[in-house]
Amino acid sequence: MIIDAALETLAPEARRTFISNFQQELPDSALISISGVSALGDFFRRVVNLKLDVSGQRLARPIC
Repeated sequence: MIIDAALETLAPEARRTFISNFQQELPDSALISISGVSALGDFFRRVVNLKLDVSGQRLARPIC
């Protein structure tokens, strides 16, 4: 499940309840939250930080 900034709007206790329920009800699923690390850093075991690299590799357009 991917959620974009939705957990940031919840109070800390409500976030804990949501994540606990998610883990219990869907133990074989993954939760990806797109948000500020400071808001949710205590709730996840892994964090991926993305950095823009304008000179980095880009996806090629499909050949039609």
